Amino acid sequence: MKLMAKNNCILKLSEEEVTITWFFMTGMSVRGISKWMGLPEKKISYHKRRVMKKIGAKNNNEFIMWFLEKSFNYRKNII
Repeated sequence: MKLMAKNNCILKLSEEEVTITWFFMTGMSVRGISKWMGLPEKKISYHKRRVMKKIGAKNNNEFIMWFLEKSFNYRKNII
C-alpha cells in the first residue's frame, strides 16, 4: 500500500504493517493484536515502530493524528 508521510514523501507499507496499523487504530493493544494475529508481541511492536518511523511519528498521538488525517482525506476524495 502506498501512502503519504508527514513530509509528503510517498511510502510503502507491507501487508502486515497495514494490518497492524489498522488494529492499533481500532484501539487494540499490542498484546491483543499479537493474540489475534498469532504473532509474537515483539514482532507486532517492531512493525508498529517501523510504520511510525516511516511516517515520521514520534509517539502514539502523532501516529493516531496522522492516521485520522489520512483517512479523512481519503474519504473526502471519494465523496
